[in-house]
Amino acid sequence: MHRLPPSVLPLKFFIQKQMVIDLYRKFFHLTRDVIDEQQRKLLQEWIRSEFRSFQAETDQELIRMQLNRGKNQLESLRNSLIAAHALKSSKPKTVKKSID
Repeated sequence: MHRLPPSVLPLKFFIQKQMVIDLYRKFFHLTRDVIDEQQRKLLQEWIRSEFRSFQAETDQELIRMQLNRGKNQLESLRNSLIAAHALKSSKPKTVKKSID
């Protein structure tokens, strides 16, 4: 059996990378429905800064934990915006929950 050189990244790395991108997109899809433009821009800046702060992270376990944290924050943000009537409609655009 041939072993891959150590510089080759495992498949799990690419799967997690796609999961991070999907989560990032879900956050931005949610912000589209925010009524107040200033609030929307502040949320988008916060989202960018949160994702950038872990951009260079390579620890697979920490990435997994941050993905779980991000999913919880997305749901919390969605619920907060709905409760505050800060969205264009009471039902924001559906966001697939494919990140598990």
